[in-house]
Amino acid sequence: MRPTLLLVEDDSWVLESLAMMLESYFQLSTARSFSAALLEIQRSSVPNLLLTDWHLGKNEDGDGLNLAALYRIQCPSCPIVLMSADTLSTQQQFYLEVGLKGRFLEKPFPPKQLLEFLGVPPGDFAA
Repeated sequence: MRPTLLLVEDDSWVLESLAMMLESYFQLSTARSFSAALLEIQRSSVPNLLLTDWHLGKNEDGDGLNLAALYRIQCPSCPIVLMSADTLSTQQQFYLEVGLKGRFLEKPFPPKQLLEFLGVPPGDFAA
């Protein structure tokens, strides 16, 4: 059985592109907002991994960092990957200061790097 992954991205084009790439490797759930993602996380079967954008729209109650913190409560040992077009070093420092352990992908990123961050063995990468 494939691991479950929650993909959270407010840009529909990016969400669809990533979903197409990841559906071969994961049982995928997607959300376009903080509130929709929060509902997924609070379900009885918490996803094995979280891949979320840092910024989730201007009218949201929370961002990717808030979501990561809530996910960490539900699944303390599950991997989190945070994506952002912002400068990596500034975001990473803040992320570490609040005590969350995760990985950062600075957009744009090569697909292989994302798959590596999500733990897909290199031999399993689609050609």
